[in-house]
Amino acid sequence: MIPFTILLLLFSSPQESWCHNNNSPKNRHDKKSGIVGITANTKSTTDDNNPFAAFVVANQTNAGKEQADAASTSSSSSILSSSSTTLSSSTYSAKRLSLSSPLFATRRHLSRPQNQSQALQNRHTFVPPPLSPSSSSSSLYHSTKSSDTEKDNDETNELPSNFPRRTDALAAITAVRKACAITRQIQPLRGPSSSSSSPKHDKIATVTKADLSPVTVGDYASQAVILHHLHFMFPYDSFIAEESSEVLKQDELLADTILKAIQNAAGEEGKEGAQIGSVEELMESIDLGQTYNSDGSTKKNQHEEDGRTTTRRVWCLDPIDGTKGFLRGKLDGGQYAVALALLEDGKPTIGILGCPNLPVSTNDDQYEWADDETNENNMQSRGCIFVASKGGGCYQLPLFPKEEDESMDEEEEMKRNKVRVTPNDGSVRGVEDARFCVGVEKSIADALGQANAIATTLHGPNAIDPTTDSIIQSTKMDSQAKYAVLARSGAEIYLRLPKPGYVEWIWDHAAGSVVITEAGGTMTDVDGKEIDFSFGAKLSPNVRGIVGTNGGVVHEAVLEAYQKLSKEERGGGEKK
Repeated sequence: MIPFTILLLLFSSPQESWCHNNNSPKNRHDKKSGIVGITANTKSTTDDNNPFAAFVVANQTNAGKEQADAASTSSSSSILSSSSTTLSSSTYSAKRLSLSSPLFATRRHLSRPQNQSQALQNRHTFVPPPLSPSSSSSSLYHSTKSSDTEKDNDETNELPSNFPRRTDALAAITAVRKACAITRQIQPLRGPSSSSSSPKHDKIATVTKADLSPVTVGDYASQAVILHHLHFMFPYDSFIAEESSEVLKQDELLADTILKAIQNAAGEEGKEGAQIGSVEELMESIDLGQTYNSDGSTKKNQHEEDGRTTTRRVWCLDPIDGTKGFLRGKLDGGQYAVALALLEDGKPTIGILGCPNLPVSTNDDQYEWADDETNENNMQSRGCIFVASKGGGCYQLPLFPKEEDESMDEEEEMKRNKVRVTPNDGSVRGVEDARFCVGVEKSIADALGQANAIATTLHGPNAIDPTTDSIIQSTKMDSQAKYAVLARSGAEIYLRLPKPGYVEWIWDHAAGSVVITEAGGTMTDVDGKEIDFSFGAKLSPNVRGIVGTNGGVVHEAVLEAYQKLSKEERGGGEKK
C-alpha cells in the first residue's frame, strides 16, 4: 500500500519535462514507434480556427501491442505502475474466463470512505488512484457531483426517474458529451482521400503505422476525457479502452496538441468534474484503459488481503468507432460513434452511442452534411446520443440538449425520446424488403461478400446493383452508428462478417448490443448464439460473424440464409 504522503508527492511533481514541445525529426520518426511513413501537408489557411484537425497518428495495432505492453509495465512515470500490485499477463484461450477473474466479476460494495486515507485503506484490489490529490474528495462517495449530474439531466427530462442504473448512465452521458464536443470541432469537412473538387478539403498530417491503421487526435482526446471523468466519478471501476499513450511518448508536440484540444473544448460542454491539466495527466487518463494484453486477455489486478478479495465493474470504450469515417469528413457522410458500455459480470448492462453526425429526426436519412451546415447552425438538427440500460429500454437524446419545453408534459417528453426497432412480425416490412445497414469498408465488414449472398436469398435475384456490387435496399455507414439506425427503425439488418480468423474486440459491439436489444431487436452470432462478452478484451474466436436485426421473422430468415451459404462463401468454414 502506498502511503498517502507519497501519493501527494507524485501528483505535485513538476510537469515541465512532459511539455517542452520538441518536434525534432527524431521525435517525429522514432523507429521504436513503428512509424513506416509520414505525409505532412500544410493545413488550409481557411480553417485556422481548427488547428487540431492537422494531426493524425497511427493506432496501437495488434502487431504492435506486444511492444506497447512491455513499455507500459516498465514505465516508472505511469500512475498505473505506482501500485504495489504487480501486473501479470494471463493466457488467453477460447475457454470462458472465470467470473471471478479481475475484470468480469461482481463488484463488492465498499463502505463510503470518509477521507483519502480511509479510501486508500479500503482498496483491496489494484485500483488506479484518483488522478489528482483532491479528486477523491470530489468523488462519488462523498460529493455532490453525481447528484449534480442527475439534477441537470432531470431539468431536461432526459431519462425516467426509475431508469435502471440511472446514476451510472447520467455520468456516462456527461462524459460522452464532453468527448463529442471535441470530436465535432476536430473532424474535417472533407478528408484528403475525397474525390470532390471542393476547396473545403482539410489537409491532414498523417503518420502511418505498419498496418495502415489510423488513430486521430480525436481518438486520444475522446478516450482521455471519458476515462478521466468516469474515474473521477467512480474511482473503484475498471476500464478497457482501445488506445494507448505509447505513440504520444514519442511525440510530445502531438501530446500537447491533444491537451489543447481538450482544454479549448471544455467551455463548450461545461466544466463539470475534474479537468485534465497536464500532458502527464492526459497520458495517465488514456492508459486507464490499458488493462489487457495484446491477445485480449486481461491483466491481473486483484489480490487478497486478510482473506478478502474484491472485484469491480468494467467500462468498455471505443473513443471513436469508425475512425476512417471520421477522416472521410462531414461533407462526404463520414459517420462515427463514441461507443461506451458498462459491463457487469461480463455482461453489457449500459450502452451509450454518441453519434455527432447522425440527424436528430428519425425520418431524416441525409447522413452527409449540406454545404451550408456548420457546427453552430446544426446543433439542434444533427447529433444524437443513444442511451440504453438493461431492462430500461433505449432512448435517443440530443447531443446538445436545448432548454426545457415547459409546454410539453414530462411523461410525454420521455415517451418521445424512447426508440423502438421496426416491428418484427413482418407487418410493416417483411423479409423481402428488410433494409440493410452495411459498412462502407467492405473489406472489413464483409470480406467475402457474404452479405450480398444473404441479401440475394432474402430479396431475390435482383437484390444487388451490378454497377456498384452493393445491396440495393441498403444504407452504407461507418461505425456502431449502424446499431443506432436499427434501434430507431431506420433499417432492419446489420451484418458484421469479417475475414476468417479475425477475432473481434469487445469495444466494437458492447455498446451497440445494449442499444439494439433494449430497442426490441436481437443480436447473435451467425449461428444464433448470444454474444458472450466475458472472455476479456476480445470475443471468443468461435464468433465468425455478428447479426443484428429488429428480431422476429427477419432475424430467423437472416440466420437461415447464412446457413445456406456454400463452404466457399463461408471462407472454408463448415456449416453447422
